[in-house]
Amino acid sequence: AADWVTHEGLLTRFRVGASAGWIDLARQQAVVSAASAARAPSALERTLVFILLQMLPRLGQGLLLHAAGLIWQGRGHVFFGASGAGKTTLAGLAPATAAVVSDENVILQLRADGPALLSTPFWGMSTPQERIQRSNRQAPLAALYALEHAPTFSLTRLPPAQAAVALLETEKVAAERASSADAWLQMAAAIIASAPVYRLA
Repeated sequence: AADWVTHEGLLTRFRVGASAGWIDLARQQAVVSAASAARAPSALERTLVFILLQMLPRLGQGLLLHAAGLIWQGRGHVFFGASGAGKTTLAGLAPATAAVVSDENVILQLRADGPALLSTPFWGMSTPQERIQRSNRQAPLAALYALEHAPTFSLTRLPPAQAAVALLETEKVAAERASSADAWLQMAAAIIASAPVYRLA
């Protein structure tokens, strides 16, 4: 059957791939099922990612981003962009000089002493099993980088409005509900005001 997702207030019902269920953000409950035990971890992971994407901004605790996170010289660097922009490639090249937090999902948290990069256990489905190294790591956030393909290298700092649009282009699920979009944009604005965002070509 074709994939589908419906939203009624804070209740989401879905059938995506081999998993189905519901997520009730108001009651903070969810049920997910998978076609087989082998597919259960993937179904659970996708459900948890959706919950974090929706709830972290609502609770004022941060943002979950579809991005690659690296820690270099004790500072966090986050690389985001559309599928195929180079996040996984970058994460594959980075271990020579930096610690890879994840090539798929990271958390940005705004703290009293500034923004921080936090690891998640969620790695991409396309990441080779031997490269997945789940860890509990965090570091002060140095910068965010919007990746794009280009014939020449360039690094350009984005003004706040362009930075917010660049982030939102990779996080469309955050705008599925007006209340979620409002919370997401407020948290994104606070993080963008605290850390530089660059376009990395």
